[in-house]
Amino acid sequence: MCLSKLPQLCKVLTLHGFLSPYFNFWNQVAVILGSHNSRLSNKLIFSKLFQMANLAEFSPISEISTEKFFWNIKARVIRLWQVSDFNRNTLPFSSEMVLMDEAGNKIHASIKKTLLYKFKNDIFEGKCFSFENMEVANNGGNYRTTRHPLKLNFQFGSKVVFLPTLSITKSPYNFVPIPEIIGGSYDIDYLSGKIIC
Repeated sequence: MCLSKLPQLCKVLTLHGFLSPYFNFWNQVAVILGSHNSRLSNKLIFSKLFQMANLAEFSPISEISTEKFFWNIKARVIRLWQVSDFNRNTLPFSSEMVLMDEAGNKIHASIKKTLLYKFKNDIFEGKCFSFENMEVANNGGNYRTTRHPLKLNFQFGSKVVFLPTLSITKSPYNFVPIPEIIGGSYDIDYLSGKIIC
């Protein structure tokens, strides 16, 4: 493909959402390659684009919305478990987790069974990670793990990196008075548990 046509292609794909996870990156591609006054060599241009492609922008969980299809966050895995396949109890159907960022905000994330092989050895409960290219979806149904209206789904192109220097120490618990639980007044849209002393 001719380089001169790449800026137009980038703009069209971004407009239709195909390049939404790299919106800023592809806009800069269009600017660089679309400049008729640029005298940069192809080698220098692609060197610049490679640097831009590796500068991931991370967002706080509170900012996650449907404005983009994919998001990058840094968070601690405060809960991690597997859901069994009802047809084959020996095999997991998915891996579920709750992520919490430095501000204490939480969001649910899921790995479907077709991708378990890719991430099962990379994620551990209680540890902090960066999560890149995470797909956003609606968080509906009863007994949800977080009050965030959205959840995150792992994709084949998602990237997980362990962050040993990141420390997120906020308590992940939101305590509910026992009378609300046993009295039936607690909202069943969200999960609740108990602590026995």
